[in-house]
Amino acid sequence: MNESELVTGPEPTPRKSSKLFLAFTGTIILVLVAFILAPTPTCTPTALEKLLGVPLPAKCERLCCIGCYERDIVWNVGETACKGTADCLQKAEADYTLALKYKADPDQTPKHKFTTFYHFSRAEQYLRQSGVKEQPPLFVGLDSDRSAVKGELETFFHQKRVEYHNAGKRKLYPKMVAILGEVTSVFYHPGAREHQWAMQMEHRLKDEGTFPGVVPKAVE
Repeated sequence: MNESELVTGPEPTPRKSSKLFLAFTGTIILVLVAFILAPTPTCTPTALEKLLGVPLPAKCERLCCIGCYERDIVWNVGETACKGTADCLQKAEADYTLALKYKADPDQTPKHKFTTFYHFSRAEQYLRQSGVKEQPPLFVGLDSDRSAVKGELETFFHQKRVEYHNAGKRKLYPKMVAILGEVTSVFYHPGAREHQWAMQMEHRLKDEGTFPGVVPKAVE
């Protein structure tokens, strides 16, 4: 019998373990890419938006924060410092009371809402540092109230990013600068991720020489 006539049987199929390994490897690569693209320390979706060419919807922003710790506000040193349970709870109560006061105010401009969010966030930071295992009854509405105003601010911020993107496509640089000014005015804390996004965009315009009245940097 010739070798060509030998029955070799069906070709072996790839092992399932190989497929699982490839899937696992692909997932790891995606996570690493997402981690690299996510700007630090606040994980604003600037890099991914630049790749896609369009602003990300507000609900999708978290996708580019895989593998990093997202912070709504990067606090200044000592800004949320407290010593001991009693001191931390006292400061948490003071900020929570202020937040509720701002929330009940008829003036509900975006800047006012950010002030409300700022005090809710500070109260949350103090509460975390207090070391209490169970949330005191006084703060029962803290999480829901903070999440509600945060959602409203995210919607506003997304609208501003869309306006900025549309103005960029038309090369309306003065309008782009005005939008950035509005964002930094509303999110006035330098550590707010929205404020940092606006500053990043401003620096980019200046580097590109498209910021009105600013000469681009010389290429060495």
